[in-house]
Amino acid sequence: MSFLRRSRQGAAPEEGIAAFWVWWPRAHIRIETAIEAREFGAVLREIRDRVKAIHKDMECELTSGLKSRHAFCVSAKGNRAIRPLAERWLEAAPPPDETWEYHSARQPGHRAHSEFQGMLMAERDYRIGLHPGDGIRRVDAAVFHPELSRLPESKRLIGISLFLCDLLGEDDAERWIGKFESAPLPPEGAVDANGLRAEIARLRELPDEGLHRIVYGIDDRGSHA
Repeated sequence: MSFLRRSRQGAAPEEGIAAFWVWWPRAHIRIETAIEAREFGAVLREIRDRVKAIHKDMECELTSGLKSRHAFCVSAKGNRAIRPLAERWLEAAPPPDETWEYHSARQPGHRAHSEFQGMLMAERDYRIGLHPGDGIRRVDAAVFHPELSRLPESKRLIGISLFLCDLLGEDDAERWIGKFESAPLPPEGAVDANGLRAEIARLRELPDEGLHRIVYGIDDRGSHA
């Protein structure tokens, strides 16, 4: 039996998705109150428990919406095997309204600071060296931030992955960034966060003619196709 069908605790992810949307109509009022009061502790634990009931590796994020006041996002954190669960969660969501919209991947944003491993990471301090990736419309990135040097390599790579997803959105980070690595010093010719945004915007405008594409997918059982 696929692990997508049944979690370690024995509850099917579909049950977790259904339970989430039964819980949501009353819960979102408490969440809105917590956002206004900036008192998130108790409600964040409750949200996390509901999302982890779908899959233990699923994460969530509350942000300002693109069109609505607030956005609720669930994220597979780049794990393609459980991304179908995030999509099924979204399919079961109510229509967006003035207050809430819903996303199955982290959305791009301008975050002046983010917290990682107990450190405050200023977006303005990132420097990114860009190199041609595995196709005309992808780039590889070497990323420097002065705080990252205090961490082991494995943690630095996690921090960089989160930064790229915050900056570009989870889907665009996967689409436009090929390989990424940590840089011990600012790379020669490096750009800042706005420079990376501008480069992705440039790539997005390139014509498709002459490009070869590899199309893949993952079915409901997590198998690659």
